[in-house]
Amino acid sequence: KLEIHYTEFLPGSILSRFMVGMMATLDRQTSWRQGAVLAFEDNRALVRADLEARKLFITITGTEATRRGLLNTVRMQLHAIHATFPNLPRTEQIPIPDQPDKTIAYHALCNLEAKGIERHYDPVNDVELDVKQLLAGIETPALRRERQVQELLLAEFNLEGLQQLCFDLDVDYENLPGETKAAKTRELVQFMGRRGRLDELESKLRGGRGM
Repeated sequence: KLEIHYTEFLPGSILSRFMVGMMATLDRQTSWRQGAVLAFEDNRALVRADLEARKLFITITGTEATRRGLLNTVRMQLHAIHATFPNLPRTEQIPIPDQPDKTIAYHALCNLEAKGIERHYDPVNDVELDVKQLLAGIETPALRRERQVQELLLAEFNLEGLQQLCFDLDVDYENLPGETKAAKTRELVQFMGRRGRLDELESKLRGGRGM
């Protein structure tokens, strides 16, 4: 599970744009205005918006080994949408095990991990946290790398530049699912990641820009 807390407001268009970007995996029969249901292989994802509370709730179910992959896909799509809002303060929050009403900021856990801290007492929630275990439930280093590469693509490439990049990489741009920049960048990164070619993509990113 993962939550996104919006400091000032949650734009009502985020979920509808998310559904458009995730059309290839969207379960249209069970999705509704404030909730998107995705189905991918043996996993399902529910992304639900609470506009009044200014929160998005993300829940992944299914095969444990592949849950993080679907969660990463959801996060990449949302990151791409967030990038189109110049001033939208928000934080990713991880629910604390056995205390579902309490959360801790994802970036705070990343900072602790960077310092080599594996266990941490959180005085706000009065709980001892297993930093490594909490982060492991969200993403692996490989998935984090994919997300960071997509952020570079979003910042540096428009759709025309992305088409040229795909040509240079011998990737069929038209066969990448989705129509939006968010969907195309996500699919390109994951395509290259699945084929062990992420180094090649990063090398291309260092070599030129596509704005």
